[in-house]
Amino acid sequence: MTILIVNRDLGFVVWLGCALCDAGHTALPATSLREASSIEKKLAHKLDVLIVEPSLAGAGRLAARLRLKNPDLSVVEASEASVTDPLIFDSDEVRPRAPVPNASGVLRDLLAY
Repeated sequence: MTILIVNRDLGFVVWLGCALCDAGHTALPATSLREASSIEKKLAHKLDVLIVEPSLAGAGRLAARLRLKNPDLSVVEASEASVTDPLIFDSDEVRPRAPVPNASGVLRDLLAY
């Protein structure tokens, strides 16, 4: 899977990116929405997962734009504070749903060796 990680915290982005790469995924780290947009525009193939810090202004717009290109894109809200209990964003309005049982399983499954 190709996974774009967008979070202001460089340490978190690097840590999660390394863990995802170790699990066999292609992780694309970005510390800003501008950087994420630049990375996404250079991709030759579509993204499978967007892991985004929801407090970033414009995070919802980025997710909505990426979903226009790939309606099957999984969007996961995660920050260093919520990585163990992420929310999965609703595909229609790109707003977080109520916490879903086993939502933390999304990241656990991505990190499974």
